[in-house]
Amino acid sequence: MPEAIGYGSSTPFLPRAGESTPERTAQQVRELETRQEQSVAETVQRQANSSSRRAESLERVAEQLENRSESRPAPSDTSLGGRIDITA
Repeated sequence: MPEAIGYGSSTPFLPRAGESTPERTAQQVRELETRQEQSVAETVQRQANSSSRRAESLERVAEQLENRSESRPAPSDTSLGGRIDITA
């Protein structure tokens, strides 16, 4: 019965073949960190591209609004129709 309380010829705390060693664990951590860094870099690049496209789109809209306001004749009379924009 001494085997039941930890005595005997087996060594339960030695790593078996195929089990993780500190070096293998460190390598796995480095690989995980590399994948995470790549994922973050890709996400940042996508966000930068999206922001750039959005800025270009807003610039085009601003130009359109500016052109529209420049091409609109100034109201010459003081009637209600000259003071309220009813265009759609």
